[in-house]
Amino acid sequence: MVHGPPALEQCPLKAPCDDVIYPKLKMVDLLLLSSGENARQRKMLPTPHLSLKGVSFSSHGPSLGENATIICNSNFPLEGLDFYLKKDGQNVDNATIQVGGVASFSIINMSRKHGGIYTCYYCYSSLYFSNHSAPMELLIVDPELAKLNISLKPSRLAALGSNITIQFWLRIPITVFECTVGPFRMRRYLAEPAERWFMFPLNNIRQHYSGDYRCWYKPAEGFLISSNSDPVNLLIFDPKLSSPKISLHSIEILAPGQNITFHCQTKVHTSGFHLEKAGEQMTYQVIHTSEPNATFTISNASRDQGGTYRCMYRYYYSSAAIFSEPSEPVELLITDPDLPRPNISLSSNRVAVLGSNITIQCWAKGPIQRFFLHKLGGQIISLLAQPEGDAAKFTFSNVVLEHAGSYRCSYRPLPEFSIVSETSCDDVKLLVLDPSLPRPAISISLNESVALGRQAQFRCEIQDGPAKFYLHKVGDQTATWPMRSDFDVGHFLISDISWEHRRNYSCSYAFSERPFLISAPSDPVELLLSDAWATDYTKINIIRFAIGSLILLVLTYMMIWNQFF
Repeated sequence: MVHGPPALEQCPLKAPCDDVIYPKLKMVDLLLLSSGENARQRKMLPTPHLSLKGVSFSSHGPSLGENATIICNSNFPLEGLDFYLKKDGQNVDNATIQVGGVASFSIINMSRKHGGIYTCYYCYSSLYFSNHSAPMELLIVDPELAKLNISLKPSRLAALGSNITIQFWLRIPITVFECTVGPFRMRRYLAEPAERWFMFPLNNIRQHYSGDYRCWYKPAEGFLISSNSDPVNLLIFDPKLSSPKISLHSIEILAPGQNITFHCQTKVHTSGFHLEKAGEQMTYQVIHTSEPNATFTISNASRDQGGTYRCMYRYYYSSAAIFSEPSEPVELLITDPDLPRPNISLSSNRVAVLGSNITIQCWAKGPIQRFFLHKLGGQIISLLAQPEGDAAKFTFSNVVLEHAGSYRCSYRPLPEFSIVSETSCDDVKLLVLDPSLPRPAISISLNESVALGRQAQFRCEIQDGPAKFYLHKVGDQTATWPMRSDFDVGHFLISDISWEHRRNYSCSYAFSERPFLISAPSDPVELLLSDAWATDYTKINIIRFAIGSLILLVLTYMMIWNQFF
């Protein structure tokens, strides 16, 4: 910041005829003449340059409590020069160290009073003197000032030639803010102090714009400035470079503490891959490799690591590095055990026929943005963006063999957070009829006629095993029971036979390696009640009737006896 032209300063008087001084004055004249100074200007020494030196403070200024050194360089290689330092127009009484035309003014334990506008000048006797240096504004970093929270809009991933904006919000009036990336500095002065949203546009993005951006500000009063903001990394990509592919399902759900791996692959050799997480201001992971693929691992995942991820690769051409366009996004969701678990049910037809429709229903309490349906093995095969109230229906139209399996569901409560509930405690098993499987044979132990109260044992048999067997009540789709499997034979025992058990039955099976692909049912077998037991049942009724009649006669006799006797 320049505060007017440098002023001329009258140096202290010194005798120029001293035997020691005189030869040095002749040397000054020679130096001035050798530098092109004419006779009229020979008393004006070269203008010095003022700078700040420190060993620990950041590049934009020293912090309170640190030490610093102000350097006044005469650009005139002569010993015996007198240097003077001014702050806000007043002389500063600082100890100086002069070496070869350079003077050092030390500041110990930097405080707020050290901030200000500094200049320096120097003299040689009373005949030779310099102009004031250009002013230097000493700004001091105050750690108590809130750091800026900067962001890049619309994204910190920008295409060549596009426009982005550095923006932040401040609640105190400021007069200056500055952003740096690498060696480049971008400073803006405000005509009037303001508190508001601040925007710093970067138009027609070029390759050298990439890097870590940091910004600071100066309040309206004093010479204090904020610390640098946390860095925000801007990556520049070339839309002409093909984007890589990232290998995750469109959505992946992970329990806390588990590990997950992202695979990023392209068709060209690279100089490295970057894994980017939406909302993060810095690259999430970097792998340096010349191979066309890379693997990123997240170990011991936590809730904070849920989110949307993309990958991109770094490529060199014309001796410069550029990034590819990012891959398609994939979302990582983390389960939250504190959320209530949902419930799940299957439509009444438990065994689905090829080409039919099957519905699975999930429901839960609370705000729900989306339900997920999980197939055994962790794969998410379907999702519903807008549930109807607290429930959602997943319908498989035109069922195929691949739909067979065991299912659970979960839900996402709010879109703002990458969390989901744990899956339902119970699962539903969708069995699909496989017409290529041979039909089994069914039989009832001994014969098909069983007495009431006795036992009936069903036997389902195939040519080869091992297999799981199921007993069905013909005409009732909900009446299906697993049978005890013995390699290629299934057994099912009904105890205490009653009239309700008199029905037609069939059986089916599924091989153990494909437990959800079930055969067509066997020919039906009818469970009959034997005639002998029906006759015995009539005799029992006759005996009961006779006993009842006898009791009635006894009661009648007792009433007549009481009446007459």
